Amino acid sequence: MVSSPTIKQYAWTSILVTILWMVLYGYTNHIAQFAPIKYDFSFAWEKNTPLIPWMILPYVSLNIMTFVPAFYLCPSEIRHLGRVMGIATMTAALIFYFFPAPQIQTRPDYVPYWNFLFQLVFSLDNVNNTLPSLHITYSTQLLLALWPKLKRFRFFYLLWFILVSLSVLFTWQHQLMDIVTGLCLAGLIQLVVPKLPRDDSFRLGI
Repeated sequence: MVSSPTIKQYAWTSILVTILWMVLYGYTNHIAQFAPIKYDFSFAWEKNTPLIPWMILPYVSLNIMTFVPAFYLCPSEIRHLGRVMGIATMTAALIFYFFPAPQIQTRPDYVPYWNFLFQLVFSLDNVNNTLPSLHITYSTQLLLALWPKLKRFRFFYLLWFILVSLSVLFTWQHQLMDIVTGLCLAGLIQLVVPKLPRDDSFRLGI
């Protein structure tokens, strides 16, 4: 059973990280539209990447998986996860600001059977900044935080992570280098940010 301090810590940390993401990602996405110089980190062959409509399901599944830490992590572990995700967001925002890289594919106006999800994603995410992929960074940080706690379900979470990584390509949200840099960003932050001593009480800070 999830304890009250864990629920409070999860809710508070989620609010802080979400606000930070909305402000920084939203701002850099907006100003990238008017950047005089834009970058393309993709390979030529990636322009031929097919759109695989059902891949939108693993793509949006990240929004569901962000609830999972509340069932596995203690309050201090949730604070650590919030800390690394926040640092990742700020680091990525700096890269977005100086190296705006729009998505190379032209988004479809209509995707049969899956159009609602695609248009929902498109309406929330005007992709003017693709490198690094925060979708990959966040997914990696979630997996790293949960991995020590997982037992029989490790294969499921690993499969989920692989599908998410592929989905950013086949929904035309990102390219290969976005995935690589997203992984590197998550790994680097994991190495340099020390874990917090175990603490089962709710705290305002992360």
